[in-house]
Amino acid sequence: MFRHWAGRRPAPLLAAMLSLTALLPARTDDPHGKFEKKLGGDQEILHALDRLTFGPRPGDVAAVKNMGLKKWIDLQLHPDQIPENPELDRHLQPLESLRMTQADTVAQYPTPQVIRAVALGKQPLPDDPVAREAVEKRISRLDAKREVPDDKPLEPKVPLTDLLTPAQVRILRNGSLENRRALLASIPESRIDDFVIALDNNLRNQLLPSASPELRRKLMLANNPQQVVAADLAEGKLFRAIYSNRQLEEVLVDFWFNHFNVFLDKGNDRFMVPTYERESIRPYVLGKFRDLLEATATSPAMLFYLDNWQSVAPQQPRPENA
Repeated sequence: MFRHWAGRRPAPLLAAMLSLTALLPARTDDPHGKFEKKLGGDQEILHALDRLTFGPRPGDVAAVKNMGLKKWIDLQLHPDQIPENPELDRHLQPLESLRMTQADTVAQYPTPQVIRAVALGKQPLPDDPVAREAVEKRISRLDAKREVPDDKPLEPKVPLTDLLTPAQVRILRNGSLENRRALLASIPESRIDDFVIALDNNLRNQLLPSASPELRRKLMLANNPQQVVAADLAEGKLFRAIYSNRQLEEVLVDFWFNHFNVFLDKGNDRFMVPTYERESIRPYVLGKFRDLLEATATSPAMLFYLDNWQSVAPQQPRPENA
């Protein structure tokens, strides 16, 4: 900021503010005194927890006091020595896209256009076995009639009226959050996939707040598989902030991920961002800045975000005797 203003005249508004400040009476108290006052006891621990974690959780102050603040900080600087919370692993387990490579993410979460084209016979199944299985799974219960217009949804093989009574369908469409939640919980596991396929896109979206985490994932997969990648990333960040014992590492991952940011909704970056955080940010947050900078600058997600794949040298004129 100071380099930005160096050698420039202040803007009129800034100059006026500086002039008014010069006319104010000098302060007789010490404005820096509060910063020189040392914190003690729980206040010192709370200050550290506020700065180095996502905020103190129940029992954190007592745990840090029992360990000693300096020892706790040193341990946070060496997260590999901190046993991770099993509760975090349990919450992260269903978020499978966070562990996939970029290629597997593209294959496992195809676009709705690809699924529809394959279902209508307008496009062959992908050659990649992982992608083939993913697309087949999405259309296995759809009645892929070629005469279906492009703007009409594909018909499910099992209609909703064969799965639920008329009263249950009314609850599904117009019921309260509690009634919807109870109805969804009552559907047998063996009928869940048929139920999800039988719903239209709008109803699937309406049911997301009422659904369990497992069902919510199935509803998103049926509507638009790609949105699951963004949901996994957001939920993973939330779970890590809440449950992780390696709080300083997670704070730094979040900071540098936002500092070296890429836009999730820019084309193929939606498939690259989980790998970007996992491989280009997380391993370097407590290491050398140069390594972090190089890893982010050369990652496919950053190169795509900055359009570097379009950055080419201009064509050189060919010699006349060539």
